[in-house]
Order: sequence, then structure tokens, then C-alpha cells
Amino acid sequence: MNEMNEFAFRIIAMAGESKSDYMEAVKKLHEGAYKEAADLIEQAQIKYTIAHREHTQMLQLYARGTCDSMNVLIAHAQDYLVASEIMGMMARELLLMQNEINQLRKGI
Repeated sequence: MNEMNEFAFRIIAMAGESKSDYMEAVKKLHEGAYKEAADLIEQAQIKYTIAHREHTQMLQLYARGTCDSMNVLIAHAQDYLVASEIMGMMARELLLMQNEINQLRKGI
């Protein structure tokens, strides 16, 4: 296995776990488990950051000319990274919205 593919597998693993944690956080929000949701979002962000660092290192390798090819596995890894980022943005926004709703409910 070449170095680019190894990067791709690490990105897929971390971004996939990150996305799963974000999705679980959204489920916890629906269940009213706000602290658990916030904790899952924090864990997911750490995993996303690891995946993003791997991606940056992979791009640096590519830019140095060490590897001259991109493949379906690398495209898949980048897709996972973007999906995790989008899910993270949505989960954080939903948490903020739910906190605002809870504050409004307290005022009623």
C-alpha cells in the first residue's frame, strides 16, 4: 500500500468516526440529553481535527511531488472529511438553537 492510500484510510477512519459522533449528538439533542450531545460534539471535533491534519499532510506530500496520482480512495477520504465538517456545523447549530428554545421556554 502506498503512502497516499495510508493517509486516505486514516482520514476515512477519523472523519467517519467524527461524523458518527455528530450524528449521535443530534439524536441526543432530540432525546433531550443536551450535556451528552455537547460532549459528543466535542469528541467529534477532536476526531475531525485529526482527520483534517492527516488531509493537510497528504496534500503537502502531493505538493512536494512525492506522489503524482490521485485515486478513488483519496476522493472518498476527502468526501468523508467534507461530510464530517458539514455534519459538525449542523450539529453545533442545532445545539445552539436548542439552547435558545430552552431559554425561551423558561421565560414562558
